Parts: sequence; structure tokens; C-alpha cells
Amino acid sequence: MAYRKDNQGNVDETLVFDCRFSAYKVLDAGDGERVVITQRKRHASLVEKTLQLPDKVWLKVYLAIPERKYKCVCVYESEVKLRACQNAFRQI
Repeated sequence: MAYRKDNQGNVDETLVFDCRFSAYKVLDAGDGERVVITQRKRHASLVEKTLQLPDKVWLKVYLAIPERKYKCVCVYESEVKLRACQNAFRQI
């Protein structure tokens, strides 16, 4: 993150990371900056926990993206602590 500040001078926009291309420890280096994890590594226990969530915890969201086929989606938000990270992250 410091490298990015030095080279671009502005970190006001949201940074997007994909777990397939970035290690979790890189995300932890953000030190409070806004970070979005686009795709978290999915494993059987994560899928199982998601399937067991009750209907009442899901929030319906409308995505105003013209090209998108399904614009109404259900989301669940929680805070997660990733392995080898000191910071907690918002998970949607």
C-alpha cells in the first residue's frame, strides 16, 4: 500500500483484490484503507456455513447494472478474520 501511495499519491478510491492473485497478508498491509475482496477462496466448510444461514439474515439488494441479467440479489454481511491477518475484514 505504501508503494501505491508513493507512486500515485492518491488512495481515496477503493482497491480491489482477488485472492487468486494476492496473498491474504497483502490485504492485511492495507492498515485501515478501503479494500474489497472480489473472490474469496471457497472451501467446503465456508459453503456449508453459508447454506445453513437462516433466510432472515439475507438482505435483498438491487444492482442497477443495465447489462446484468439478475439485478436483484441476496447478500449476507459479516466480519471475518482471515488466516495470517491481524485486521478483520468486511465480508459480503
